[in-house]
Amino acid sequence: MGEALSLLQAFEQLSSDYPAKSASSWSAIPTYTMIAKGLLASATGHADDAVVLLGCAYGDLLAANDRLAALRVGADLAIAHSHSGSPAKALGVLKQLLEWAVDASVVGFVLDRHDAIYRLLSQARENGAFGGDGRLRTFVADLIARGSERDGTARKPVRASQRGLTERERSIIEYIATGQSNKQIARELGVAPETIKTHLKRIFQKLSAETRAQAVVRAQSLGILGRVDFSIPARSETKAHS
Repeated sequence: MGEALSLLQAFEQLSSDYPAKSASSWSAIPTYTMIAKGLLASATGHADDAVVLLGCAYGDLLAANDRLAALRVGADLAIAHSHSGSPAKALGVLKQLLEWAVDASVVGFVLDRHDAIYRLLSQARENGAFGGDGRLRTFVADLIARGSERDGTARKPVRASQRGLTERERSIIEYIATGQSNKQIARELGVAPETIKTHLKRIFQKLSAETRAQAVVRAQSLGILGRVDFSIPARSETKAHS
């Protein structure tokens, strides 16, 4: 929480130093400041404040046509609505997100969230919120199944040979967890980037992962990856190449 507050102060300082009177490279700073405030409000139990802040940020992202960021903020907004005692509003936001996500086959905005989003999805499905939309129902069922697998509540048995990483593979997954690109990892280890790609493909196979983020989560859940310093911002790489 202390680190989060420090980051919020940095956002607010940037907003003060670089006021955006028109669209520019820094015009998103106020939006992300609201997101930071909203997440902190949610984390400290101030759900009503979180709804207002995240709702404003969500609207700004939609106005800027940044749907990828809107998916992530929208998920947090739906959770905030649920915590504030507005399940209908939570469902409304959630359905909008899912309708976008199913068309683009985007799942990270749910898989990266905590258990609250899965409870919302399960409740909505049980209440028949997705009606006769078979594609949406299937998509939601897959998300819930992935969440269960992530948390170990419905994980298929994994053979030791599949989950056992070599020492070099463990070091690579640790670098990935701190946001290092393939090129950066290659420089650290003194090897070619192509070598890192080969190792990463093997890691994906052993951990039954499709993305770098999934590989990190799976390694942590299996006890392969210890506590990691996440002070380095994570990169948005989803494939086994830089």
